Amino acid sequence: MTGGALDIYRENLKALLRKRYSEIVAEHAVEPRNMCDMGGYSGFGIATSGNGEMMAIWINIEKGVVAAASFTSDGEAPAIAAGSVVTELVKDMAVAQARELGQQEVLDALGGLPEDSQYGASLAVKALKLAVDDYLA
Repeated sequence: MTGGALDIYRENLKALLRKRYSEIVAEHAVEPRNMCDMGGYSGFGIATSGNGEMMAIWINIEKGVVAAASFTSDGEAPAIAAGSVVTELVKDMAVAQARELGQQEVLDALGGLPEDSQYGASLAVKALKLAVDDYLA
């Protein structure tokens, strides 16, 4: 049985995004993982891109490992997808390893982004580094 209007809308939006982005970007942009703020966090970082988009990342650290991560962003599809993927990548990662996560690793996990959209991965990495630095401070 087919879903309701919202499911149809999501599928149509994914189809539009697939014309420019990978399936992974379309999926994470339309149905982002961990897109919410976090109470009781261990570290928080907020970064702004050159075009004015914002991303905030919260992390919860237990025994030196990222137990949970979440994000919010007012950005477009590439930024939302990157924030979603970053919060998934860092789960169960040692703090030092999370601090070293790079833009290329995020781009690879997204299946790539067009050059004019790579700021999304950079924004997510900057916010993550700030969250780790906040935890370490």
